[in-house]
Amino acid sequence: MLKAQSMYKTSQLNAAAKNVLLPLNTNPEELHKRLNALPLEQLEMLNNDICELARSRDTDICEVLAPYLVPEVKQLQNDIEKYKQNIKTCEEQLSAVHSAVSVAFAETYYKEVQYDYSSFYKFLDARVQELTTQRERDEMARQLQAAQRAAPQAALEDAAMSG
Repeated sequence: MLKAQSMYKTSQLNAAAKNVLLPLNTNPEELHKRLNALPLEQLEMLNNDICELARSRDTDICEVLAPYLVPEVKQLQNDIEKYKQNIKTCEEQLSAVHSAVSVAFAETYYKEVQYDYSSFYKFLDARVQELTTQRERDEMARQLQAAQRAAPQAALEDAAMSG
């Protein structure tokens, strides 16, 4: 079942990722082959990580092995950290926006002991009506201008046909 799940997940990846992971899914010797290919410094770091894992037991051994066996994992982990930081920044900005809107709304519509939603709704309705009326006026002006431009052209065409 584990192998089938892993094969399915691998099949969903791009070709480059498949080429890196498929041997791990299909060849039992691939694990040792990749461990044997690690330089001494990386083997020492892996050994330290495994020893730490044995002490803390808070991480799966495969999570510790993955960056050593598939170097792209470190880049993915770095990307995830950047995304997390970007999300945190966006959440902080969104929180600041919500706070500012709350202050503005409270200062404008909080009366004595409660919010005056009625005044807020009336303001919105009036603004919608104002913009709707303006849009209708603008459309009528565009139609009038189009008609005025078309009228001289039609008169010229009529004169050309009659003359």
